[in-house]
Amino acid sequence: MIVPEPSPITVAPRQDLVEVTNVYLNVSQAVIITTEDRAKLCIVNYEKSILDKKGWVTPLVLFVAILTALLTCTFKDFLLNSSTWMAIFIILGAISFIWLINSVYLAYTTETMDLVEELKKGSKEINSKQIKLDSTEKVYRAVFS
Repeated sequence: MIVPEPSPITVAPRQDLVEVTNVYLNVSQAVIITTEDRAKLCIVNYEKSILDKKGWVTPLVLFVAILTALLTCTFKDFLLNSSTWMAIFIILGAISFIWLINSVYLAYTTETMDLVEELKKGSKEINSKQIKLDSTEKVYRAVFS
């Protein structure tokens, strides 16, 4: 393939503003070809691993709110007697604390998966010489024509 010698290119709203003398193409890419269901499964698993990492925030806020209410409130009779309200808040506080411990454990033990590596897993690598792509020539022609 004979490639013409690049000539300076002027790119700007005003022709004398910028003169481009060299263009370097560095667009080599690794391409992953997979099925739609595998991509969806990998994305769902990735999303779950991310959510498990930050899932401790809601139980923590809930536990702190219930604990604050328990420490600062004097419960009064309203629809239920005051000791029942206190028992409800104590039970809710215990449940939110157990939820918090479980969420912290999940956040600590869950590894955030590498989505790209998961998509590549089990695939066969094809040598780039086996695929004929003449996109570099097309890019060169688009830039210098």
